[in-house]
Amino acid sequence: YKVTGEAMGMFGALTGDTNPLHVDANFAKEHGFIERITRSKIMGMMLGEKLSVRKIYGETLAELGKTRNDIVAVDADLSCSTMTCLFQEAFPDRFFNAGIAEQDAICTAAGLATCGKTAFVSTFAMFATGRAYDQIRNTVAYSNLNVKIVATHAGVTVGEDGASHQMLEDIGLMRAIPN
Repeated sequence: YKVTGEAMGMFGALTGDTNPLHVDANFAKEHGFIERITRSKIMGMMLGEKLSVRKIYGETLAELGKTRNDIVAVDADLSCSTMTCLFQEAFPDRFFNAGIAEQDAICTAAGLATCGKTAFVSTFAMFATGRAYDQIRNTVAYSNLNVKIVATHAGVTVGEDGASHQMLEDIGLMRAIPN
């Protein structure tokens, strides 16, 4: 993995910047993200350690939760796979498990966003983009709500879970939505 590319993408998602290639250095320094990436992640890369992007996501979300009370996490019964369990452990009152109901997870995140929360909803790519496409398009995007959809296990990376959990068209679906 290229840490800088992942970090830049995360900054875009976490700060609400519509261009994920823009990095707000002041925000990053304020929340210690640059230091964390520099010390632990890059050193691991130098030593040949493989990094888990979803673990970095879970750790970063939990870390941001310490300084931003507006951040909430919604998961579709996969928190140990998406690593939002790290946020849940730290902030159980700001974590919502929608169960195996991805459409509901998206709409719950949308509702929380209408109340001023920055909602992160996480599940596998197949379910986040395929099963909940209507809710993303008509509820989140149409209203331009502050919902961050973090889809893990994209493509054919889910292995033994099989074809029903694999998604190749997720990027195509989301790129067609204007915002």
